[in-house]
Amino acid sequence: MALRNLIIILVLTGLSGFTHAGKVYKWIDENGATQYSQKPPPKSVDTSSEVNVGQHANLMKPEKRGKKYYCGDYQLPRMRGNPANIISRLQENLISWQREKERQYEQRLNVTKRMNESISRSIDRRIKYNGRGGSSSSYTDSHKKNLRRYDRTIAQIDCKIKWGQTKLEEYADEKKSIAAKYESSMGMLNDLQQRKIATCGQDNREGVIVVDNEYRAYQRCTRQFDQQIRRLKRESKKAERDYESIQGW
Repeated sequence: MALRNLIIILVLTGLSGFTHAGKVYKWIDENGATQYSQKPPPKSVDTSSEVNVGQHANLMKPEKRGKKYYCGDYQLPRMRGNPANIISRLQENLISWQREKERQYEQRLNVTKRMNESISRSIDRRIKYNGRGGSSSSYTDSHKKNLRRYDRTIAQIDCKIKWGQTKLEEYADEKKSIAAKYESSMGMLNDLQQRKIATCGQDNREGVIVVDNEYRAYQRCTRQFDQQIRRLKRESKKAERDYESIQGW
């Protein structure tokens, strides 16, 4: 067996207990965001690339400690407030956690690349000096430690993302209710405004208004609608804010 092949086998054997390399697909989705998955991307995606990462797929699950829940070292946020605020915060957290996961993946890939380059240099030295070249084991061990740290961090992020997605699913009915309330309040306001015009007509006078019997009759007619319109405007404004706050997902 050639010396280079023997060295490669020895090096890979020494690393086999650590790498547990898995296949991960990387692609750009329709929103321009970088996605990672152990499953192939949708058929609609034109191109993708495969990256090797450690299988941190020993899926971490939320753990209760006292009254709080944790994903590893990370304390999960407590969901308080009305459903619209909770849904909005969950959506913001999920976007932030996904970006954090992408950064950790990229940094882990860089560490893997540097470790592979170090191993390659060590192999070249051993070949050059007939198996007596220096070893880069301490340098490689440092990379291994960093990779384990990234694996744990990514596992924690995966745990947070799964927890957030589960929470969002629990609020699916509330999300539909918020949208329905917004549409209903806007519809009621529009209907009432149309009834006011149909009943009282429109006052198209401009400039200085002469308060005559016709104008007084118009005011009496509109008064019965105006109070309800003001109330519906307040309600529809709040419903609109709640509706807009949950549109981030």
